[in-house]
Amino acid sequence: MAATDTTSTAHAAMQAVARIYHTYFTGLMLTLVSRRSGDVAVEWVFRVFRHQHHEKFLSSFEKLGLKGMPDAVACAAYHYLSNSVGGVRVEFMRESDTKAWVHFVPPRWIYPGAAICGIPSEVSRAFLRGSLAEGEGDTATCYMAGGAALARRTSWRLTRGLPQQSSAVFEAWNGLLEGFLSVHNRFLVLETVERMDLGDASFTWRVRHMPAAGA
Repeated sequence: MAATDTTSTAHAAMQAVARIYHTYFTGLMLTLVSRRSGDVAVEWVFRVFRHQHHEKFLSSFEKLGLKGMPDAVACAAYHYLSNSVGGVRVEFMRESDTKAWVHFVPPRWIYPGAAICGIPSEVSRAFLRGSLAEGEGDTATCYMAGGAALARRTSWRLTRGLPQQSSAVFEAWNGLLEGFLSVHNRFLVLETVERMDLGDASFTWRVRHMPAAGA
């Protein structure tokens, strides 16, 4: 058999195995949602991706050629390269040594066919909490309270080591978060509960559903 035929066969075999694992993973999520609850599925997805993050993040730097890069750039490049290897469409842009951007391009690759119809949006957010929430060196705590989702951060690496910033810095940053949420679901509202730049102990946001018209 020619070398090209062998390579093609090996590639097809790997693609088949990847599809089996991918479909099985989606099936596990749907099973948890339908037979347990959305909250159980959220916690399971979060733990799976947080475990993977802790196990693979730093150990993959040398393999991916990221040693010696600034922390922010290496972090973003890791997510770009690791997802690209797995077939996930991702965009990456380096703005400076202290800031880089990662954009996950739709469609939602992990949900084949109509599977996304059975997955609560909280499960999708658990992917990001598990794999990205510690990527900047800031820990995020997310929890449910009073029918709304709350996110809390007690540090902000973006301004670490800098003098006191104008309140406009947070407001501009917060405007980006509002835009992200609007793109994700235009019927959700982002409310700022606490602000470290105004003397509070944390940055805390509440995400809730917009009241129905006339309610």
